[in-house]
Amino acid sequence: MDTSSYDSVFDALAASERRQLLIALLEHDHQETSILLGVPWRISQSDDERVRHHHVHLPKLEEYGFIEWDRAEQRVTKGDRFDEIEPVVELLCEHQTPVPDY
Repeated sequence: MDTSSYDSVFDALAASERRQLLIALLEHDHQETSILLGVPWRISQSDDERVRHHHVHLPKLEEYGFIEWDRAEQRVTKGDRFDEIEPVVELLCEHQTPVPDY
């Protein structure tokens, strides 16, 4: 993986909303966007948050190729480059213990 690929992986994982989406996709082959914006993402459904998901988080993950987003069907699936981020997402899932405060 080249440096730009590492940058896109870490940028994609920088927001908890995107991490939660990628974890949900790891656990399932595909998810309905409406479902991902609800329970698996563990967020409230405020209008501001929905706008951010549809205009920030989903487009960013799609741009990197980690997801494919069918807006008409409101379906998010693993993208062509999901295999590049999958090992890091798996590692995050395996080590979900909180970071200790120092």
